[in-house]
Amino acid sequence: ALCAAQVVARLLPGEGCTAGRIAEAAIGWAEETEPSEEWIVHGDLYENQVLVDGDSLGLIDPDDLGPGDPLLDAANFSAHLLMLGASGSLRAAVILRYRDELRTAFSRILDADPAALAWREAYCLLRLASGPFRVLHPEWPRRMADRLALATEVLAAR
Repeated sequence: ALCAAQVVARLLPGEGCTAGRIAEAAIGWAEETEPSEEWIVHGDLYENQVLVDGDSLGLIDPDDLGPGDPLLDAANFSAHLLMLGASGSLRAAVILRYRDELRTAFSRILDADPAALAWREAYCLLRLASGPFRVLHPEWPRRMADRLALATEVLAAR
């Protein structure tokens, strides 16, 4: 979280405080979280890693497969959907409804408090914030700031 916040602060000095607050919040909740039983997780789960063909489901890109926090996979998936829904897509409402259903299902299946999912989602959004710069999107400063705003909203809604 701190490394992601430092990258943001270097690229967008005006957003450094926001990134720092998100990182501090995530670190604080992580320190208060009891480690759960070990799960084997994907490690980078989001919509483009899931293939669906009728009743068959497949996962691709298992490079980070191993022991880990299943709520972090859930949060990463949810964060990606939130970014897609906020991107102005014509399908935004459908994407955001799907995100809500997915978050509810993850919370139920993993017996997790929605707040536990929320801080992890904010952490994932912080880590994803520098993506527009990484791919040199022409509007990278605005897009990075938008991702930080989403992370702040997620934290406030928990």
